[in-house]
This record gives sequence, structure tokens and C-alpha cells, in this order.
Amino acid sequence: MIAELFLRALGDLGLERREAVVKAVELLDGVVSRGEPRQVVLKAPTGYGKSFASVALGYAIYAAYRDGEWERLGGVSKVVHTLPMASIVQDLYKRALATLAGLEPEQARRRPLRELEEEFVEKFGERWVGFQAWSIDADFRDPLFIYSTLVYTTFDSFVLNLYKVTPLTARRAPYEAARAALMRSVAVLDEAHLLAEPGGGERRSAAKELTALRAAVTSLAELGVPVVVMTATIPTSLIKLVAPNARVVAALAEGCRPAEGEEATYDYEPRGVVTARLVGQADYVSIAETHRGGGLKLFVFNTVRRAIGAYLKLKERFGDVVLLHGRLSLGDRSAALERLEELQSRGGVVVATQVVEAGVDLDAELLVTEVAPLPSLIQRIGRAARKEVKRAEVYVVSDGEALEGARRVYGEAEVEATLKLLKEHAGADGTLEVDWRDPCPETRGSYAGMLEKYGEVVYRDAPLDTSLLVELTALNSLVTMHREDAESALERFCGFVRDAAAVPVITSRKCLESGDVKKCLVLLSLDYLLRQRDGESLYAKVLDWEGGRVRVAVRGGAREEVCERVGDDVYICSVELRLDPGSPARSCRQVLRLESKVAATVGGEKERVAVLGLLAREGAYVEGLGFRADYE
Repeated sequence: MIAELFLRALGDLGLERREAVVKAVELLDGVVSRGEPRQVVLKAPTGYGKSFASVALGYAIYAAYRDGEWERLGGVSKVVHTLPMASIVQDLYKRALATLAGLEPEQARRRPLRELEEEFVEKFGERWVGFQAWSIDADFRDPLFIYSTLVYTTFDSFVLNLYKVTPLTARRAPYEAARAALMRSVAVLDEAHLLAEPGGGERRSAAKELTALRAAVTSLAELGVPVVVMTATIPTSLIKLVAPNARVVAALAEGCRPAEGEEATYDYEPRGVVTARLVGQADYVSIAETHRGGGLKLFVFNTVRRAIGAYLKLKERFGDVVLLHGRLSLGDRSAALERLEELQSRGGVVVATQVVEAGVDLDAELLVTEVAPLPSLIQRIGRAARKEVKRAEVYVVSDGEALEGARRVYGEAEVEATLKLLKEHAGADGTLEVDWRDPCPETRGSYAGMLEKYGEVVYRDAPLDTSLLVELTALNSLVTMHREDAESALERFCGFVRDAAAVPVITSRKCLESGDVKKCLVLLSLDYLLRQRDGESLYAKVLDWEGGRVRVAVRGGAREEVCERVGDDVYICSVELRLDPGSPARSCRQVLRLESKVAATVGGEKERVAVLGLLAREGAYVEGLGFRADYE
């Protein structure tokens, strides 16, 4: 039975037994052995250790096949661990490799991914862990989930494979292979709260993300795939929306009664004390000055522009400050994460956006955060007093600019529902009478109780994209629908998960010529590029674009009389790209057809042309800071 193998794996790997995780695996085990589809929702507070369940489960499956015990698995052959963002995939993949290779955290911290992969192969004699994320520069890539027993992937790639498109081009990617791999897997949908915001403001994509999550859980059930949905911040109303037939396991503290229909375990013990205040405005430099101790000070903003502005002020005063946001190049992001690990041990200042809400393991003594939807606030506060720090102070800033940015990013309903709950729990001096470590919904003043109230308001009439839901259901159910149908739908909806196409951008020609293309890449949303600022579209400020043509970096298939060679089989070509802020749908089709347009323009063979990215305008990107359009 899988549960027995899982417990054995915990012992072999020296991983801590977490009772809620064990209970979730036991529930899956019973239905897998009977061939029944089943979903389990695992609710556990931040820092509980739920994300490492897939490491032990993957090892258990690998060891069973290695030792001839495969019949005990009930047909399951792998674990596919899905996460909302590529940055989280990289962090968890790296930690999984280190754990499986038997390395201590300090040993693994500074090692490049490829070295960890070598250590892994040296121990096991083969590769059986893989990943799929566009931004990770390593060797164990497994875009179709077919080579590995344990795969870490983004939700975007997972959905493409599930619905017959695949993250690779048609010539190399039989979607049947990817779907067959999924049908024999345990699917772990981790940090699901980041996919479940109902939408509003500029983040119209949230409705699409929520729809894709609902469709994926339903489709996996139809295929008989066991599913575990994991998050610290999922209210009952959201469970009913995305996984209405799921069994629910909650990690609680002693004395808490589980909600109706839930199964509880009682091994959760809060580690640190958090004192939070709701403040109308904040002087970030002054707050940092008053907390000059040796611990980590974390400032979290809802927009890149606000984060960079605060970073420049704090850097002027304190010097050594780390900036982390979603529009940094991969090279700058990796450097920031390395420096962040250094600051964690010696103290310092970190300025970030929402990217720290999941997958970034911090232990701050001070957190200053702009107001955000309650699930996001809970996740951010989960980065304070998380491990060794015993007590942390938190400031939730709700001034006019913070509220305006939050409404623009997340939507009016989510922000107003959160602000109302915070004010109800705030004392005269703004101190929030909330226990941010209590996962018991029935306890007065617990974060879990607030989360349930938030969910009743926000998810009561959550807008699902009915057309998308019907299309994805048909793609999963109808054997008469093939890759061509899926690609047509992908173009029609401009993606299945995000509301706008993702556009790879290379920060500079100099970086491209260095040969390490991955470090130069930034993935920008088409919505961002179509924004207007000072009467001009951002794509004209950010991209090397003029007169309806953009310079594109490609690998292979180009003729030197048409394109300029800048490296080993790397070229820069001028390609027509008509972006229209007044027609996002037309612009999206232009981006999705970019590879074909490049092949036609440069006169090469489509099978050999690979688009590396659009070239940024000279000087548009500042190393370590981001695009000038975000702060000038």
C-alpha cells in the first residue's frame, strides 16, 4: 500500500512525520487501491512542511519500482507537483534534490542546480527527478512528465499537458505521452491560493486562473487521477467551488474542533508570536531605523513601481538591501535569492512584491506590508517569526497609494472585504487582535476564522469563465478533439491560465552576446506591454521596436543575409509585430504566432527556428533594478 511505502520513505530520508500529510496519503491510498478517483484538500498553516510530502511520496514510488514492489502502487507511477510560479518551482526543486542527495541545507545553499543534479546522479546512479519551467537553467528538464518519477512543474505547463497542447512545439511533443503520464500520477496542486483569487482590477486573469483550477481538478477526477490540493489559506467556500467532492484534512492545534466534514490532526505547534498593527501610513526608513537588530526586515509591496521606489530610499540609507520582484531578469533574480539567503543569517533589509508569498523561505523579525487580500496577507505574515525568530512585528499599511495599488492589482471586492475585517479586529491604536498562528476557525480572533468570513464574501459569487470551462471540459472528455483543436482554443482564449500571453524579453544585446541567454531573460505579460504611460505604450519604451517591427533573438534556422549573427547559432532578426493597445486579442494572436512569423521572415525552416526573446531597447533595463519604465 502507498501509505506504508510513504512512511518507510520518511524514515529513509530522515524527514519529519507530519500527521496531516500522512492522513492525506492514507485517504488517497484507500481509493487508489480500489481504482476510484479521489481529491484530498490538505489545509496546513504556513511553515508546517506540507510541500515536502511529494519528496517522500516520489521516493516511495521510485523505491517500489526499484525493489520490485510496484504492484503495491495500484498503477501509480509518479508524482507531478504543480506550483503557480516558476520561481517557486526552482526553489522547491533545488531543496528536493538536496534532501534526496543527503545534503545539509548549508551544503546545498550555494551550489548551482547542475552540481546538485550531479550529486543526485552520483547517489542514485540515474535521474528520476525532473522539472518543467521555462526559466530554470538545469539538465533534468522533463516537459512531458515522461522521464521522471517526481516532477516539479508550473500550473501553466501542467494545464497545457492536460489539455493536449504541451509546452513544446508539435514536432517534438506528442500530447498523448504527456496525458498518459498524468493518468498514472498523483497530482499535487500546491499553493493553490495563488490561483484562486476571483479577479478584478488589472488582474482580470484571476477569473481565468480560478476557472482553470476548477477545470483541472474536475478533469483529473474524470481521468481517475488522485489529486491533493495544498494551501494554508483555503476557506470552505473555495473548497466547495474548486473541489466540491474532496475529502478535507486540516492540521490543527490541540483543543480545536474541525469544521463539519473535515478530518483533523493535532500536531501543529505555533513557533513564533506575531504582533500586527493596521496603520494609515508608514515611513519605511524610520521603521527600519527603529529595528536595527540583527534580524531580517521584510518590506512587501503590491506593485513593482512601489517596491522599487521604497528600495531606492532604503538602499540610500542602509546600503545593503535586496530587491526581489517579478520583472527582474533570471540572472538578477538568482543573485537576489542568493543574497537573500545571506541576509537571513546575518540580518538586513529585503524589499519585495508578492513573489515572496510562496516558495521563499524567510524568517523575518519585522514585516511591513501593503494591505492585500486576506489570503495574501496571511502568507506574507507567514514569513515572519517562522523558524528561529521568536517574536516579530508586522505593520499593515493602508494609505491611499497602498489601497489604490491593491485595488488595481487584486480588485475592489477582495481589498474591501479584507479592510473591513481588519478594521473590525483593530484596537484604538491599530493593533490587530488576531492570532496569526491559530488555524482554528471557531476560535475568536484566529486568522482561520477571518479567512472563513472573507471567503463567504469573496467566493460567494466568484465569476468563472463559463466558455473556457466548457472548452477545457470538452478537450479532456472528447477523444475526437486533438492538438489542433487545443491550439485553436488556446489562441481564441489567449491562453488557458493567464489573461494575457507571456512575452520573453532579453534585457540587452550585451547580455545576449555573453552567451548565457537564460540570465538575460524576463517574462513580461502582454497586458503590461500594452499599458499606456505618458501617452505612449510601454512596449515602445521597453522593446527595441520601431514602425511595427521588433528585433528578435533566435537560435537556428536563420540566414545571415537576413539576420545578424551575434553568437554560436544565435541571431538578431527584425520581425513585423503589430501590437495594438486597443485590441488585446489581436495582439495576443500576434505573440502566439511569433515563432511562425519569425520563420517566415528569416527564410529559415520552422522546425529549426527557436525564438529566444524580444530584444529590449538599449538602456531600458537596469541591472539589479528592473525596467526604467517601472520607476522613472
